[in-house]
Amino acid sequence: MLFFYKALTTDGKHRCGFFLSRSHFKGVRTLLATDLWPLCLFSIQFSSLFAKCFRVNFLRSDKSFMPLGTWLTLLERIVLVMQSGRTLMQSLTSISAMPMQALQGAFLKGAIAQLKNGRFFYEVIQQLPKNWMEEQHVKLVQCAEMGGYLQRGLQCWLDQLQLKVQMRKQAVNSCMYPALVMLLAMGVLLILCFYVLPEFKTFLASQRVAFSWVLKMIFSFGECFTLFFPFVFLGGMLFCIIFRHSLNAWMAQLVPKLPKYNYFAEPLQLGLFAMNFSALLKNGVYLLESLRLSLACLTYKPLNVENIIQDLKNGITLSAALKKLPHFFVETLQSAELGGCLASVLSSLSQHYLQLYNRRLTQLIKWLEPICLILIALLIVVLILSLFTPITHMFQNFNFE
Repeated sequence: MLFFYKALTTDGKHRCGFFLSRSHFKGVRTLLATDLWPLCLFSIQFSSLFAKCFRVNFLRSDKSFMPLGTWLTLLERIVLVMQSGRTLMQSLTSISAMPMQALQGAFLKGAIAQLKNGRFFYEVIQQLPKNWMEEQHVKLVQCAEMGGYLQRGLQCWLDQLQLKVQMRKQAVNSCMYPALVMLLAMGVLLILCFYVLPEFKTFLASQRVAFSWVLKMIFSFGECFTLFFPFVFLGGMLFCIIFRHSLNAWMAQLVPKLPKYNYFAEPLQLGLFAMNFSALLKNGVYLLESLRLSLACLTYKPLNVENIIQDLKNGITLSAALKKLPHFFVETLQSAELGGCLASVLSSLSQHYLQLYNRRLTQLIKWLEPICLILIALLIVVLILSLFTPITHMFQNFNFE
Protein backbone atom coordinates (compact mmCIF):
# COMPACT_ATOMS: atom_id res chain seq x y z
CA MET A 1 0.00 0.00 0.00
CA LEU A 2 1.22 3.48 -0.89
CA PHE A 3 0.64 6.09 1.82
CA PHE A 4 0.53 9.87 1.53
CA TYR A 5 0.68 11.67 4.85
CA LYS A 6 0.55 15.04 6.51
CA ALA A 7 2.23 14.94 9.91
CA LEU A 8 3.32 17.22 12.72
CA THR A 9 6.97 17.38 13.74
CA THR A 10 8.26 17.84 17.28
CA ASP A 11 9.00 21.53 16.61
CA GLY A 12 5.39 22.24 15.59
CA LYS A 13 5.86 22.23 11.82
CA HIS A 14 3.89 20.30 9.22
CA ARG A 15 5.51 17.80 6.90
CA CYS A 16 4.06 15.96 3.89
CA GLY A 17 5.41 12.88 2.14
CA PHE A 18 4.74 9.28 1.16
CA PHE A 19 6.00 5.79 1.99
CA LEU A 20 5.12 2.11 1.50
CA SER A 21 3.62 -0.16 4.15
CA ARG A 22 1.50 -3.29 4.43
CA SER A 23 -1.30 -1.87 6.64
CA HIS A 24 -2.57 1.37 8.11
CA PHE A 25 -1.44 0.43 11.61
CA LYS A 26 2.11 -0.30 10.48
CA GLY A 27 2.08 2.95 8.52
CA VAL A 28 1.20 4.93 11.62
CA ARG A 29 3.87 3.06 13.57
CA THR A 30 6.38 4.07 10.93
CA LEU A 31 5.53 7.76 11.37
CA LEU A 32 5.61 7.57 15.17
CA ALA A 33 9.02 5.91 15.06
CA THR A 34 10.35 9.03 13.33
CA ASP A 35 8.71 11.42 15.88
CA LEU A 36 5.94 12.45 13.46
CA TRP A 37 2.33 12.76 14.63
CA PRO A 38 0.02 11.83 11.73
CA LEU A 39 -2.66 14.43 11.10
CA CYS A 40 -3.95 12.98 7.84
CA LEU A 41 -3.05 9.72 6.13
CA PHE A 42 -4.33 8.44 2.79
CA SER A 43 -3.65 5.08 1.20
CA ILE A 44 -3.79 3.76 -2.35
CA GLN A 45 -4.42 0.02 -2.49
CA PHE A 46 -4.23 -1.95 -5.73
CA SER A 47 -6.43 -5.04 -5.73
CA SER A 48 -7.08 -7.35 -8.68
CA LEU A 49 -8.39 -10.52 -6.99
CA PHE A 50 -11.80 -9.64 -5.56
CA ALA A 51 -12.28 -6.19 -7.08
CA LYS A 52 -11.69 -4.54 -10.38
CA CYS A 53 -8.17 -4.67 -11.73
CA PHE A 54 -6.01 -1.84 -10.39
CA ARG A 55 -8.88 -0.32 -8.46
CA VAL A 56 -7.75 2.63 -6.34
CA ASN A 57 -9.26 2.97 -2.85
CA PHE A 58 -8.72 6.22 -0.98
CA LEU A 59 -9.15 5.54 2.73
CA ARG A 60 -8.57 7.70 5.77
CA SER A 61 -6.53 5.92 8.39
CA ASP A 62 -7.50 8.13 11.34
CA LYS A 63 -10.28 5.71 12.34
CA SER A 64 -8.51 3.23 14.57
CA PHE A 65 -4.89 4.05 15.21
CA MET A 66 -5.70 6.08 18.36
CA PRO A 67 -7.65 3.73 20.65
CA LEU A 68 -10.12 5.24 23.07
CA GLY A 69 -8.48 3.61 26.07
CA THR A 70 -5.13 5.17 25.19
CA TRP A 71 -6.51 8.69 25.16
CA LEU A 72 -8.68 8.03 28.23
CA THR A 73 -5.63 7.11 30.31
CA LEU A 74 -3.75 10.20 29.15
CA LEU A 75 -6.72 12.48 29.78
CA GLU A 76 -7.08 11.11 33.31
CA ARG A 77 -3.45 12.01 33.99
CA ILE A 78 -3.88 15.51 32.58
CA VAL A 79 -6.97 16.21 34.70
CA LEU A 80 -5.37 14.75 37.81
CA VAL A 81 -2.26 16.91 37.48
CA MET A 82 -4.29 20.04 36.71
CA GLN A 83 -6.34 19.49 39.88
CA SER A 84 -3.16 20.15 41.86
CA GLY A 85 -3.11 23.75 40.57
CA ARG A 86 -0.81 23.45 37.56
CA THR A 87 -1.51 24.97 34.17
CA LEU A 88 -2.07 22.91 31.06
CA MET A 89 1.47 23.44 29.76
CA GLN A 90 2.98 22.50 33.13
CA SER A 91 0.79 19.39 33.30
CA LEU A 92 1.73 18.21 29.81
CA THR A 93 5.42 18.84 30.46
CA SER A 94 5.41 16.89 33.73
CA ILE A 95 3.44 14.01 32.23
CA SER A 96 5.77 13.78 29.22
CA ALA A 97 8.61 12.89 31.60
CA MET A 98 6.76 9.74 32.74
CA PRO A 99 6.97 6.38 30.97
CA MET A 100 4.01 5.93 28.61
CA GLN A 101 2.89 4.41 25.34
CA ALA A 102 4.25 5.56 22.00
CA LEU A 103 0.93 7.10 20.94
CA GLN A 104 0.64 9.10 24.17
CA GLY A 105 4.22 10.30 23.93
CA ALA A 106 3.79 11.34 20.31
CA PHE A 107 0.64 13.29 21.13
CA LEU A 108 2.29 15.08 24.08
CA LYS A 109 5.26 16.11 21.94
CA GLY A 110 3.01 17.48 19.24
CA ALA A 111 0.68 19.18 21.73
CA ILE A 112 3.52 20.90 23.60
CA ALA A 113 5.07 22.07 20.34
CA GLN A 114 1.77 23.51 19.11
CA LEU A 115 0.97 25.20 22.43
CA LYS A 116 4.40 26.87 22.39
CA ASN A 117 3.62 28.20 18.93
CA GLY A 118 0.52 29.96 20.24
CA ARG A 119 -2.22 27.48 19.37
CA PHE A 120 -5.07 26.64 21.71
CA PHE A 121 -5.63 23.21 23.21
CA TYR A 122 -8.97 22.74 21.45
CA GLU A 123 -7.15 23.27 18.12
CA VAL A 124 -4.73 20.52 19.11
CA ILE A 125 -7.41 17.96 19.98
CA GLN A 126 -9.36 18.92 16.86
CA GLN A 127 -6.66 17.13 14.84
CA LEU A 128 -7.11 13.85 16.72
CA PRO A 129 -8.88 10.78 15.23
CA LYS A 130 -12.57 11.29 14.51
CA ASN A 131 -13.82 7.87 15.66
CA TRP A 132 -14.38 9.16 19.22
CA MET A 133 -13.47 12.89 18.95
CA GLU A 134 -16.84 14.49 18.28
CA GLU A 135 -17.63 18.09 17.45
CA GLN A 136 -19.35 18.63 20.77
CA HIS A 137 -16.19 17.66 22.67
CA VAL A 138 -14.15 20.21 20.75
CA LYS A 139 -16.76 22.90 21.40
CA LEU A 140 -16.88 22.00 25.10
CA VAL A 141 -13.10 22.29 25.49
CA GLN A 142 -13.04 25.48 23.42
CA CYS A 143 -15.59 27.29 25.61
CA ALA A 144 -13.95 26.02 28.80
CA GLU A 145 -10.54 27.19 27.60
CA MET A 146 -11.83 30.60 26.58
CA GLY A 147 -13.73 30.98 29.84
CA GLY A 148 -10.73 30.14 32.01
CA TYR A 149 -12.05 26.88 33.50
CA LEU A 150 -10.29 24.35 31.26
CA GLN A 151 -9.82 21.84 34.06
CA ARG A 152 -13.57 21.64 34.65
CA GLY A 153 -14.24 21.23 30.93
CA LEU A 154 -11.69 18.45 30.63
CA GLN A 155 -13.20 16.75 33.67
CA CYS A 156 -16.64 16.89 32.04
CA TRP A 157 -15.21 15.43 28.82
CA LEU A 158 -13.46 12.70 30.81
CA ASP A 159 -16.72 11.76 32.54
CA GLN A 160 -18.44 11.38 29.19
CA LEU A 161 -15.67 9.16 27.81
CA GLN A 162 -15.66 7.01 30.94
CA LEU A 163 -19.41 6.58 30.70
CA LYS A 164 -19.06 5.59 27.04
CA VAL A 165 -16.45 2.94 27.89
CA GLN A 166 -18.49 1.69 30.84
CA MET A 167 -21.65 1.27 28.77
CA ARG A 168 -19.71 -0.50 26.03
CA LYS A 169 -18.21 -2.96 28.52
CA GLN A 170 -21.60 -3.52 30.12
CA ALA A 171 -23.19 -4.37 26.78
CA VAL A 172 -20.35 -6.76 25.89
CA ASN A 173 -20.39 -8.47 29.30
CA SER A 174 -24.17 -8.84 29.16
CA CYS A 175 -24.01 -10.63 25.83
CA MET A 176 -21.08 -12.83 26.83
CA TYR A 177 -23.07 -15.61 28.52
CA PRO A 178 -25.69 -16.03 25.74
CA ALA A 179 -22.87 -16.03 23.17
CA LEU A 180 -21.04 -18.79 25.05
CA VAL A 181 -24.26 -20.82 25.30
CA MET A 182 -24.87 -20.52 21.56
CA LEU A 183 -21.23 -21.39 20.87
CA LEU A 184 -21.61 -24.51 23.03
CA ALA A 185 -24.78 -25.43 21.16
CA MET A 186 -22.96 -25.03 17.85
CA GLY A 187 -20.17 -27.30 19.08
CA VAL A 188 -22.67 -29.97 20.13
CA LEU A 189 -24.39 -29.69 16.76
CA LEU A 190 -21.08 -30.13 14.94
CA ILE A 191 -20.27 -33.28 16.94
CA LEU A 192 -23.70 -34.74 16.26
CA CYS A 193 -23.55 -34.03 12.53
CA PHE A 194 -19.98 -35.23 11.97
CA TYR A 195 -19.83 -38.29 14.26
CA VAL A 196 -23.11 -39.38 15.84
CA LEU A 197 -25.61 -39.15 12.97
CA PRO A 198 -23.49 -41.12 10.41
CA GLU A 199 -23.03 -43.97 12.92
CA PHE A 200 -26.74 -44.14 13.70
CA LYS A 201 -27.70 -44.04 10.02
CA THR A 202 -25.32 -46.90 9.19
CA PHE A 203 -26.60 -49.00 12.08
CA LEU A 204 -30.27 -48.44 11.34
CA ALA A 205 -29.79 -49.05 7.62
CA SER A 206 -28.08 -52.37 8.34
CA GLN A 207 -31.07 -53.41 10.45
CA ARG A 208 -33.49 -52.35 7.68
CA VAL A 209 -35.40 -49.98 9.94
CA ALA A 210 -37.94 -47.73 8.24
CA PHE A 211 -37.06 -44.05 8.70
CA SER A 212 -39.73 -41.59 9.72
CA TRP A 213 -39.96 -38.24 7.99
CA VAL A 214 -38.43 -36.50 11.01
CA LEU A 215 -35.49 -38.90 10.99
CA LYS A 216 -35.06 -38.45 7.23
CA MET A 217 -34.94 -34.68 7.68
CA ILE A 218 -32.36 -35.00 10.47
CA PHE A 219 -30.12 -37.30 8.42
CA SER A 220 -30.45 -35.06 5.35
CA PHE A 221 -29.59 -32.00 7.38
CA GLY A 222 -26.60 -33.79 8.90
CA GLU A 223 -25.29 -34.83 5.47
CA CYS A 224 -25.69 -31.34 4.00
CA PHE A 225 -24.15 -29.78 7.08
CA THR A 226 -21.18 -32.16 6.96
CA LEU A 227 -20.56 -31.67 3.24
CA PHE A 228 -21.04 -27.94 2.85
CA PHE A 229 -20.24 -26.48 6.28
CA PRO A 230 -16.46 -26.00 5.69
CA PHE A 231 -17.09 -24.29 2.34
CA VAL A 232 -19.92 -22.12 3.68
CA PHE A 233 -17.87 -21.16 6.73
CA LEU A 234 -14.76 -20.22 4.79
CA GLY A 235 -16.77 -18.49 2.07
CA GLY A 236 -18.73 -16.50 4.64
CA MET A 237 -15.56 -15.37 6.40
CA LEU A 238 -13.96 -14.39 3.10
CA PHE A 239 -17.09 -12.50 2.05
CA CYS A 240 -17.21 -10.59 5.36
CA ILE A 241 -13.53 -9.63 5.07
CA ILE A 242 -13.84 -8.39 1.50
CA PHE A 243 -17.13 -6.51 1.86
CA ARG A 244 -16.76 -5.46 5.51
CA HIS A 245 -17.26 -1.75 4.75
CA SER A 246 -20.46 -2.41 2.80
CA LEU A 247 -21.69 -4.79 5.50
CA ASN A 248 -21.14 -2.16 8.19
CA ALA A 249 -23.26 0.34 6.27
CA TRP A 250 -25.91 -2.30 5.60
CA MET A 251 -26.06 -3.32 9.27
CA ALA A 252 -26.33 0.33 10.31
CA GLN A 253 -29.44 0.60 8.13
CA LEU A 254 -30.86 -2.77 9.18
CA VAL A 255 -30.56 -2.45 12.96
CA PRO A 256 -33.04 0.46 13.36
CA LYS A 257 -35.64 -1.60 11.45
CA LEU A 258 -35.48 -4.49 13.92
CA PRO A 259 -38.43 -4.94 16.29
CA LYS A 260 -37.99 -3.49 19.78
CA TYR A 261 -35.09 -1.34 18.57
CA ASN A 262 -36.67 1.83 19.96
CA TYR A 263 -37.26 0.04 23.27
CA PHE A 264 -33.50 0.18 23.91
CA ALA A 265 -32.41 3.01 21.61
CA GLU A 266 -34.87 5.58 22.98
CA PRO A 267 -33.65 5.70 26.63
CA LEU A 268 -30.00 5.40 25.59
CA GLN A 269 -30.11 8.22 23.05
CA LEU A 270 -32.28 10.45 25.24
CA GLY A 271 -29.83 9.96 28.09
CA LEU A 272 -26.87 10.84 25.92
CA PHE A 273 -28.74 13.84 24.49
CA ALA A 274 -29.55 15.18 27.95
CA MET A 275 -26.00 14.54 29.19
CA ASN A 276 -24.37 16.35 26.25
CA PHE A 277 -26.87 19.21 26.38
CA SER A 278 -26.30 19.71 30.11
CA ALA A 279 -22.50 19.51 29.81
CA LEU A 280 -22.38 22.08 27.01
CA LEU A 281 -24.68 24.50 28.86
CA LYS A 282 -22.67 24.20 32.08
CA ASN A 283 -19.46 25.01 30.19
CA GLY A 284 -20.73 28.23 28.65
CA VAL A 285 -21.84 27.10 25.20
CA TYR A 286 -24.82 29.05 23.85
CA LEU A 287 -28.22 27.39 23.95
CA LEU A 288 -28.72 27.09 20.19
CA GLU A 289 -25.21 25.75 19.60
CA SER A 290 -25.57 23.29 22.49
CA LEU A 291 -28.87 22.07 21.13
CA ARG A 292 -27.51 21.67 17.59
CA LEU A 293 -24.55 19.62 18.77
CA SER A 294 -26.61 17.49 21.16
CA LEU A 295 -29.37 16.61 18.72
CA ALA A 296 -26.88 14.55 16.71
CA CYS A 297 -27.37 11.78 19.32
CA LEU A 298 -31.06 11.30 18.45
CA THR A 299 -31.07 8.95 15.49
CA TYR A 300 -33.97 6.69 16.49
CA LYS A 301 -36.46 9.47 15.64
CA PRO A 302 -35.97 11.84 12.66
CA LEU A 303 -35.77 15.45 13.83
CA ASN A 304 -35.14 18.45 11.62
CA VAL A 305 -32.47 20.35 13.54
CA GLU A 306 -32.69 23.49 11.43
CA ASN A 307 -36.46 23.74 11.89
CA ILE A 308 -36.10 23.34 15.65
CA ILE A 309 -33.44 26.07 15.85
CA GLN A 310 -35.53 28.33 13.65
CA ASP A 311 -38.53 27.82 15.95
CA LEU A 312 -36.42 28.83 18.93
CA LYS A 313 -35.28 31.96 17.09
CA ASN A 314 -38.93 32.80 16.43
CA GLY A 315 -39.68 32.79 20.17
CA ILE A 316 -41.05 29.26 20.68
CA THR A 317 -40.04 27.62 23.94
CA LEU A 318 -37.59 24.73 24.02
CA SER A 319 -40.19 22.23 25.24
CA ALA A 320 -42.56 23.21 22.42
CA ALA A 321 -39.79 22.91 19.81
CA LEU A 322 -38.97 19.39 21.06
CA LYS A 323 -42.60 18.24 21.19
CA LYS A 324 -41.79 15.09 19.16
CA LEU A 325 -39.79 13.69 22.06
CA PRO A 326 -41.49 11.55 24.77
CA HIS A 327 -44.15 13.31 26.88
CA PHE A 328 -42.27 12.88 30.16
CA PHE A 329 -39.11 14.41 28.70
CA VAL A 330 -41.00 17.40 27.26
CA GLU A 331 -42.97 18.01 30.47
CA THR A 332 -39.78 17.95 32.54
CA LEU A 333 -38.10 20.39 30.15
CA GLN A 334 -41.08 22.73 30.47
CA SER A 335 -40.85 22.68 34.26
CA ALA A 336 -37.08 23.29 34.06
CA GLU A 337 -37.61 26.31 31.78
CA LEU A 338 -40.10 27.83 34.19
CA GLY A 339 -37.82 27.20 37.16
CA GLY A 340 -34.65 28.45 35.43
CA CYS A 341 -32.64 25.30 36.17
CA LEU A 342 -32.37 23.73 32.73
CA ALA A 343 -28.81 22.40 33.00
CA SER A 344 -29.31 20.65 36.36
CA VAL A 345 -32.65 19.13 35.28
CA LEU A 346 -31.06 17.84 32.06
CA SER A 347 -28.36 16.19 34.14
CA SER A 348 -31.04 14.44 36.24
CA LEU A 349 -32.89 13.40 33.08
CA SER A 350 -29.68 11.91 31.73
CA GLN A 351 -29.22 9.76 34.83
CA HIS A 352 -32.86 8.67 34.72
CA TYR A 353 -32.81 7.54 31.08
CA LEU A 354 -29.42 5.87 31.28
CA GLN A 355 -30.58 3.91 34.32
CA LEU A 356 -33.73 2.97 32.41
CA TYR A 357 -31.57 1.70 29.55
CA ASN A 358 -29.48 -0.37 31.99
CA ARG A 359 -32.60 -1.90 33.53
CA ARG A 360 -34.03 -2.82 30.12
CA LEU A 361 -30.74 -4.33 29.00
CA THR A 362 -30.49 -6.36 32.21
CA GLN A 363 -34.06 -7.55 31.78
CA LEU A 364 -33.35 -8.66 28.21
CA ILE A 365 -30.31 -10.67 29.26
CA LYS A 366 -32.29 -12.20 32.14
CA TRP A 367 -34.85 -13.55 29.66
CA LEU A 368 -32.33 -14.38 26.95
CA GLU A 369 -30.37 -16.87 29.06
CA PRO A 370 -33.26 -19.28 29.84
CA ILE A 371 -34.53 -18.97 26.26
CA CYS A 372 -31.15 -20.17 24.94
CA LEU A 373 -31.13 -23.07 27.41
CA ILE A 374 -34.69 -24.06 26.48
CA LEU A 375 -33.82 -24.06 22.77
CA ILE A 376 -30.80 -26.29 23.38
CA ALA A 377 -32.89 -28.63 25.54
CA LEU A 378 -35.57 -28.87 22.83
CA LEU A 379 -32.91 -29.66 20.23
CA ILE A 380 -31.51 -32.46 22.38
CA VAL A 381 -34.98 -33.89 23.11
CA VAL A 382 -35.90 -33.95 19.41
CA LEU A 383 -32.65 -35.70 18.51
CA ILE A 384 -32.99 -38.28 21.27
CA LEU A 385 -36.61 -39.10 20.45
CA SER A 386 -35.91 -39.27 16.71
CA LEU A 387 -32.86 -41.51 17.05
CA PHE A 388 -33.90 -43.86 19.83
CA THR A 389 -37.56 -44.38 18.89
CA PRO A 390 -36.75 -46.65 15.88
CA ILE A 391 -34.20 -48.54 17.97
CA THR A 392 -36.85 -49.17 20.64
CA HIS A 393 -39.31 -50.47 18.04
CA MET A 394 -36.61 -52.67 16.55
CA PHE A 395 -35.90 -54.38 19.88
CA GLN A 396 -39.60 -54.80 20.60
CA ASN A 397 -40.06 -56.68 17.34
CA PHE A 398 -37.31 -59.21 18.17
CA ASN A 399 -38.50 -62.72 19.03
CA PHE A 400 -36.44 -63.95 21.99
CA GLU A 401 -38.04 -67.39 22.23
